[in-house]
Formats: sequence, C-alpha cells, structure tokens
Amino acid sequence: MKRKWFFLILIWCIALAAFGLNSLAQKTSLDTDQPADSIQAKQEESNSNSTTESDAEAENGTDAEIETEAAPEADAGDAVLEGPFAVERVVDGDTIIVDYDGNSERVRLIGIDTPESAHPDESRNTAFGEIASDFTKEALEGQSVYLEFDVEPRDQYDRLLAYVYLDGEMFNKTLLQEGMAMLSTYPPNVKYVDDFTAIQEEARNAGIGVWEGYEPPKTSGNFVASKNADKFHRTDCRYAVSIAEQNRIWFDTVDEAEAAGYQPCSTCTPNAGD
Repeated sequence: MKRKWFFLILIWCIALAAFGLNSLAQKTSLDTDQPADSIQAKQEESNSNSTTESDAEAENGTDAEIETEAAPEADAGDAVLEGPFAVERVVDGDTIIVDYDGNSERVRLIGIDTPESAHPDESRNTAFGEIASDFTKEALEGQSVYLEFDVEPRDQYDRLLAYVYLDGEMFNKTLLQEGMAMLSTYPPNVKYVDDFTAIQEEARNAGIGVWEGYEPPKTSGNFVASKNADKFHRTDCRYAVSIAEQNRIWFDTVDEAEAAGYQPCSTCTPNAGD
C-alpha cells in the first residue's frame, strides 16, 4: 500500500514539474519575441518623430533666414559697420541727420567735401552745392544706412564723423565718383585717403560733376614755375631744377605764363622770342 502511494506521489510530482517547465518555455518564448516587435515599432516611431522634427527645424530655419536682416558686406573688406540707422534729414551734400540709438545725431561724411548749400553766410552757397545736396537727398532721405568710424568718431562740434554705407556701398566714395564732392581729409581720419585720391583723379580727368571743363595739369612744357613762387623759368634754369615735382606748373609760352600771373626769372630771362 505504501509503495502504491509512493508511485502516485512521484507521478504527480513529475507531471507538475513537466507542466512548470512547459509554462516557463512559453513565457521565455513570449519574452524573446515581444521585444523584437517592440524595438521595430519603437524604431519606426522614432524615425517618424525624427523626420517630423527635422522638417520642422528646416522650416523654422528657413523662416529665420528670411526674417533676419544681416548687415551688408562693405566694399572695404575690413570695415566694421554699425547700424542700421534711419536717415531723418539731409542737411547738405556731405551732412545728414540720423536716428542714432534714439537720438537725432548730425553725421558729417569724412574724407570729402561738397560745395556749400546751407551755410549761414549765403554768399558762400553755390549753385553746384544745391546740386550735390539734391543728389544726397535723393539717395539717402528715408533710407537706412550703416556707419563706419575712423580714429576720431566726433569733431569739435560734436558731430559724428563717419563713412556712410548704403546697400553695402560707401556713399562717400559715390559722391567722389559722381563728381559731387572733392577730397578733403584730416588726420587722423585718413583710412581711405589713397582710395579717395584715386577716385577723385578719375572723376577729375573725366570732367564729371564739379570737374566739368577741368583740364588735367600739364606735365611738361617750355617754361616752368612753382606753385609757391611768382617767377617762371626756362627748363634748364638752376631755379627750375630745384622746384619739387609736385609744385611744378608748366607753360608752353611766355604769354601763357604771364597770363597766369607769373613774372620772368631775372636769371634765365625767358622772353617772348623763346
């Protein structure tokens, strides 16, 4: 009898163990298969979200590029520009008033000078000064400009001294190019003096604007005088040889020299028969 119960209990234990192993195998199979599906689903969801976010970022980036107003590149590579500043009024050809950080500031374009048009002494105002003033008004009034400063940002009248840029081009240079202004530089604000000198020379030789009717100075002739004296000389005169090249004024005839206000040198005695 005892043996019979022993075998029954053993069979029951074996069956119970088999059932437990089968359940464990099924659970392991489920645990192994489920993550693969979940990982795939999560990867697809992640890719979808990433694409959506990338698209949104791209769209936002495009909008930002459209809405951002960057300072224009200056025609001088190392220029540091401030602005933009709204031009409130043009005073004359080389002076404007801008809204500078909430204050109305008078800005004097440096390195150049236009003929007078708004001087308190009306006798100093000229017809071409009005032309230059109108040129600047047409170009700058109602516009926004950028400013570049040199060594000294203000003068003794507390005016801002600046190179003015419109659409990336320096307007100081534009006035010289169009013959609306003449070179006028004062140290230490001489950053662009070489550029300005070359531009004025081109405008002057082309007879543009204030240079209309201008004839380039002669570089040779039969007689020579100095800008700093009142005598003219033969070219082989010892006084002629000593005149610095930049101060030489040339004439083809004695009459031409005398008409310019020069007197013949008493040493080389140029005369009308030469």
